[in-house]
Order: sequence, then structure tokens, then C-alpha cells
Amino acid sequence: ASENLGMAMVYTLATSAKEWLSEFYGQSTAVEETEENDSAKED
Repeated sequence: ASENLGMAMVYTLATSAKEWLSEFYGQSTAVEETEENDSAKED
């Protein structure tokens, strides 16, 4: 159970960091997310 909590915490921190970076640097992370989604669809 504690492992799942840790993974959820890491995911939350990563998501928050990406949101902060996108606000700080502009919309650069939005482009990366779109590329990741496109590559996932190809698989």
C-alpha cells in the first residue's frame, strides 16, 4: 500500500511540476504532451 502511495505522490509532483514549468516558460510542455500522445497512438 505504501508503494502505491509513493507512486501517486511522484505522479502528483511530476504533474504539478509540468504545470508550473508550462506557466513559467510558456506552452512548450503542451507540445511535448501532444507528441507523446501521437507516438502512443502509432503503437
